[in-house]
Amino acid sequence: MGSNSRLSAGSLAIDPDDERAFLNGEPVKLGPKSFALLKALMTSPERLITKEELIEKVWDGRAVSDAVLTTAMRELRRAIGDDAREPAFIETVHGRGYRFLKPVSVDGAASATSPSRAIEGDAGVRSALSARYALPAIAITLAVGFFIFWLLIDRTAQKTAEINPASIAVLPFDDLSAEKDQAYFSDGLTEEILNVLARVDGLAVASRTSAFAYSAGDRPSIRQIAQALQVRHILEGSVRKAGDRVRITAQLIDANTDAHLWSETYDRELTVKDLFSVQEDIATKIVAELEHEIGDALGDGAPLLASAAAGTTNLSAYDSYLRGRELFIARRNLGDALDFARHSVEADPAFARGWELVAGAAFVRSGDPSAEAQNAVATALQLDDNLSLAHALKGVMGNIHPPYDWSAAVGELERAVSLDPKNTTALLWLGVELRKLGYLDRAEVLFSRCLEIDPNYHRCRLHRMWTEHMKRETDAAFKDYDALVENGTPPDDAVLLFAAQRRNDVALITTILNSLSSQTPLPKSVVTALKNPRQNQAAAGKALEQWLASEKFNRRDVYPIIYAFGRYDLIPVSQGSFFGLWLPEFADYRQSDHFRNFISTMRIDAYWREHGFPPQCRPVGAEDFAC
Repeated sequence: MGSNSRLSAGSLAIDPDDERAFLNGEPVKLGPKSFALLKALMTSPERLITKEELIEKVWDGRAVSDAVLTTAMRELRRAIGDDAREPAFIETVHGRGYRFLKPVSVDGAASATSPSRAIEGDAGVRSALSARYALPAIAITLAVGFFIFWLLIDRTAQKTAEINPASIAVLPFDDLSAEKDQAYFSDGLTEEILNVLARVDGLAVASRTSAFAYSAGDRPSIRQIAQALQVRHILEGSVRKAGDRVRITAQLIDANTDAHLWSETYDRELTVKDLFSVQEDIATKIVAELEHEIGDALGDGAPLLASAAAGTTNLSAYDSYLRGRELFIARRNLGDALDFARHSVEADPAFARGWELVAGAAFVRSGDPSAEAQNAVATALQLDDNLSLAHALKGVMGNIHPPYDWSAAVGELERAVSLDPKNTTALLWLGVELRKLGYLDRAEVLFSRCLEIDPNYHRCRLHRMWTEHMKRETDAAFKDYDALVENGTPPDDAVLLFAAQRRNDVALITTILNSLSSQTPLPKSVVTALKNPRQNQAAAGKALEQWLASEKFNRRDVYPIIYAFGRYDLIPVSQGSFFGLWLPEFADYRQSDHFRNFISTMRIDAYWREHGFPPQCRPVGAEDFAC
């Protein structure tokens, strides 16, 4: 081992000569590129290293996409146990590059490449400096340093000034119960308050996904959180359940000044009525305080809508609802989520949101509109016809199997969005249905609105990426692709495969092909034929058919490859087969009998005649069409 070159930063160390990494003294398995990335970062600690610099150092300047870099960075972080959202070692400087956060030592001495020592330079150069230049050099250094400091302060102030003063993030309230087992309860109360505030006219509220990333524990400072979420105010608090009592503490903070604008502690009996009263009181006082603080920044204000707690007075029903909703939102343990939802309506059969949760958990768990899911959504809407998610569920579930009724499905989804314009699930589902029908512009607007509300809703970004490419806005699609990779949710489909081929991005082509199956790689004959159309297309198409039959995955992910081989017979006429209808590379498909049969069987042309054709299609006579 080349011990003289060992670099250490806390629990992390590397030996550049031996190309080995260690975490807490134990070897860490890193691939060559991941190790090269870590080496590049640790040899220039505590400074921004641009993406271009890293690509130059790690890939020897070869043309690789940002997606390749971010994928390698994600693998490195996973290996050393680093979290991109709360980094201990590597910080992402969005849009620019990365920074190694810790000082680095060489066998216990400060690294010569750290910022504090970088200005010293090589010993031989230092010895050659004349003493008569020392004072001017110091003066210049101080002047440059002061200018940079002033510039940073000015930019920070300018960025802070741009933040909407009528904005707030509601951080998840801390669970202070003795057993630390009430996080679902404190999160539920937090979300109720957030949902009420989100309906106040003129108040910008950070999304649940973004705000809940800052859970209890080692949070950054309030000012750092506010800057990351682009809000002026922060609401934080705590919940302590003990027996039949609950204590809720909340405080409103101005992130610019760290001033506590308002705080209050509520000691109440553990009843749904009291919980609802506290939620409403907190929201009302926050709005009043913000109106006092920022004057006319808020509009006339919408009435504060009742939270889920107003739908039941049964504590057991509400508690089960909160438990199930937490799992449903996280899309984990959906069987347990469904059981909790069932218990909530068993405890209170008139609890409309409980029935809504039964429908959602049952449908999302199976992906199919079971009798239980359909009965539950009907019951929910019978009890309360103003439930946004219930209307969205009804719209989607009612159009999965024939006879297809696009007017009813789109109508229910539009009703869901009108009831709650910030329901990102409804925005996503409505956008998906409109894209299937060919209304690409309208779909893209909905996905973008979804991301404005919740920038971390990665499904909306994925669907926008697909839609952008279908609209031939492929540069924008690649930006969304890179953002998904950056956030640790890389696409696993082939939608940009042929665009990557046109760019001759070999690394990205390889990444896309490798993402399609975790079990059996795409047959070599298929890969070869994709790269060289002069190869035996028929044999490759047969190999593709056999691969599809042997693999257990969503066939949607490889539709572009199916279209490329002209194997339209491998595409079933069903709701799950819309993925490739509007891909720009396959205009020939839209002239085929398979396409015409698909559109007619799915009754899409009937919707077009009633509601207007999308721009890329037109009616031909009384019953025909062309796209």
